[in-house]
Amino acid sequence: MAVSPNIVINRENSSAVFHFNANTSGIVIAGNNSVSNVAIEEEVINGVTITQATYGSTPGAYWHIQRGANTVLVLDSTGFIDFAGIGLPINRDIAADLSVTLIPPEGSVVASKGFLVLEVQKQNARLEYLAD
Repeated sequence: MAVSPNIVINRENSSAVFHFNANTSGIVIAGNNSVSNVAIEEEVINGVTITQATYGSTPGAYWHIQRGANTVLVLDSTGFIDFAGIGLPINRDIAADLSVTLIPPEGSVVASKGFLVLEVQKQNARLEYLAD
């Protein structure tokens, strides 16, 4: 499977950085590079944890980030959060597909604009072995 076009940095057995400026659904996380949009070379990804978020949106709009059917983050306005730096990486449903939606302000008839950059830490059997 092709690497997601939303990935701007993809480090083997380490991390990846996604950049979004529109709704994106169904980024496949788990599996090898024939299944996963994140795995490269010989990687077999068990999941990813969200470690950082940089985001912005038009006033009243917000980003809705899901892993599978579960909401893991809602981000509004503009900001930067280093989840790993404060000891709270987002590790809910790490193997589930990643989807992001830019929700417009209530009653808005104009499309909202925004950006979202997510850094994720890859989890795989090789990394778990190397950590021991």
